[in-house]
Amino acid sequence: MQTNTPNSATGRAVESNEPGTGKGDLADQAKQAASNVAGQAKEQVSRGITSQKEMAAGSLGTVAHALRRASQDLRDRGELGVAVEQIAERIDRTSRYVEGRTIGELVEDVERFARREPVLFLGGAFVAGVAAARFAKSSQRAERETSERAPRAIAAPPEGRAIIEERR
Repeated sequence: MQTNTPNSATGRAVESNEPGTGKGDLADQAKQAASNVAGQAKEQVSRGITSQKEMAAGSLGTVAHALRRASQDLRDRGELGVAVEQIAERIDRTSRYVEGRTIGELVEDVERFARREPVLFLGGAFVAGVAAARFAKSSQRAERETSERAPRAIAAPPEGRAIIEERR
């Protein structure tokens, strides 16, 4: 690419074929920098999603383990113990399934299921949304109650020790 740059001796514009001296190169550098930033952001999001997926799989495994212990306690009660054991097994299978898939594979599987069973998918999404909302609401309430019971500092004497007032 040819560009005009001023000659320091004459002050006149001189054509240059050197890379990095033109406006096009600056735009290319900006595009490359934007591409690098976008790539880094995508990688960071992917790592975060993968981490969340692993945490979800671990949580499912923990729930399955707790249900198995409960089913052992309920075995003498007949069908209830068997039902809880079956639920624990299904949750454990789901945990292993989530662990063994990439995010892309999970998304594809969900899309395929949504196309095959749209009513069931929408019903499940609704139930999951309601459950998430209730969980969030109860978490906020518990956090608020905890913070209301916590002691608070109302003054700090010169020695740096806080005077604590109990909330009631």
